[in-house]
Amino acid sequence: MSSTATLERPDAPRPKGTTAANATAATSPTAANSTEAAAGCPKCGNLDSWGTASWCPKCGYYPRFGTTVALEGAAAATQDGLPAPSSHLEALARLPKWAYVLAGGIVAIFVISVAVRVVIPDDSLVRSLWSITQLVVGGGTFIAMHVYAFLRAGMKTDRLNFFDMIVHPIEVWRPSFQELPATSRRIWAGAWGFMASACAILIIGGIRYSALTDDWGFKERPKQNLMKKIKDQLLANAKDAEEGADNLEDAINDFAGDDEAKNKGKHELEMLSADCVVVGFNIDKNTGEIRDLVLASVIDERLQYAGMVTGGIPPELQKQLRDKLPALAQEEPFLKCPVAATWVKPVVTCRTSFKSWSDNKRMQQPVLKELLADTDAR
Repeated sequence: MSSTATLERPDAPRPKGTTAANATAATSPTAANSTEAAAGCPKCGNLDSWGTASWCPKCGYYPRFGTTVALEGAAAATQDGLPAPSSHLEALARLPKWAYVLAGGIVAIFVISVAVRVVIPDDSLVRSLWSITQLVVGGGTFIAMHVYAFLRAGMKTDRLNFFDMIVHPIEVWRPSFQELPATSRRIWAGAWGFMASACAILIIGGIRYSALTDDWGFKERPKQNLMKKIKDQLLANAKDAEEGADNLEDAINDFAGDDEAKNKGKHELEMLSADCVVVGFNIDKNTGEIRDLVLASVIDERLQYAGMVTGGIPPELQKQLRDKLPALAQEEPFLKCPVAATWVKPVVTCRTSFKSWSDNKRMQQPVLKELLADTDAR
């Protein structure tokens, strides 16, 4: 015998026209749900059909337990009493205010970055400073917010560890997005900082990364053989001063003749760059800028005149040279040079690029590329 038959009382009164089978069906959960749906939801009064569900499809109220269940899908979409949006424009209109602020900030950063790229020249120092500043401020802001989001997420779950900040950034930010709009400021700062640093690298550009070490005492040092030859030449000059040297004109002629004879018949060196020391300079009388740099380098294992940079000195290097060279001026040249110039102590070193070596070992069309670390020959 079924449990329904056991619980049924044969003598129990039934409504007129109701059979035993109908009475049994009326006591089933489905029938009960239908009765409740017909009477409306006790919580929100919704009269829509519940189907086979035991809770209201509009508000999620579960009458059997007197609680509310979480809704998903279409039911969740209409929980606030609004129908689903009929177009993309209507969906955009329903976005919360924090989303508009977030999008507005991202668009503003992008537009400003494009404007800086278009207005400021590529080789401008202003553009480099702007890009570096935006990269540092934006990157620092994003990192600070990322760490803060990690700490807040760690208070809610024990599944995150330190390395998740790098390998699982989405999991780090998930609690912050789930708590919107209370966490909107945290998300604004993080998103804007990331956008600013990305635009600094990808859009603005113009970052001369070597400038990060300029004037901080971290300039690259010239090759050791150049430093050694400078010291050797200083000792030789001191010895010549004691013994008495020939006049400058004869020394220049002897040097030029000996050099040409020594290098006659030798093959051209296949070098396109060299570390040099500045031994003299000339100033353009019209502009006041440094026009020429007289350079010496290690050639055939000895320090000798290597050529002269004539013009084309970058503006940022012009300023450094104007600040340094006049204070290093001396009456006699550091070594024999077949040119006229204002002579200086062998302190400022640089790296040059050039087309080729001449037959008498002179740099052809040298160009100043960068300044290296100063020597201690003051």
